Amino acid sequence: MTRPGSITRRTLLQAGGAATLAACLGGAASSSSAAAAGGTTPPAYLRRATYAALDVPRELTAAGPGGPLTLSLDGVGDVLGAGTDAALRGSEDTFAVRFSGAPGDVVLEQGIHLLSHPQLGAFELFLAPVDLPAAGQQYEIVIDRSVARA
Repeated sequence: MTRPGSITRRTLLQAGGAATLAACLGGAASSSSAAAAGGTTPPAYLRRATYAALDVPRELTAAGPGGPLTLSLDGVGDVLGAGTDAALRGSEDTFAVRFSGAPGDVVLEQGIHLLSHPQLGAFELFLAPVDLPAAGQQYEIVIDRSVARA
């Protein structure tokens, strides 16, 4: 015999089953709507427009061997080189971002570095030193999302 307002094992199992079904259907609906919209939107740090419109500070912080280093955004451009497809010029999916470090800073080796910015958060990207002008070390990040994954 059960008291009015009490929870029985049967009602608990029914409620749990209904919640599980709702979660499954909700997940299926959201994943199908994302697929219908052409997939997921890439994170902001993988889009050209993000760097082109970056607000002050136009600097990122890189985790260096001796502590954080400040890298100033110098510009965003096309990936250059032999065989560059004209369709990729100005592309949101394929671009290069140039940064410069301060004179006298430790030079970061090429590799994956933890970068951060107040608007973009923290993320890891492959960064490579490219030129060593008198004004400080320059670095480049190349983003290429032009090849679709199967």
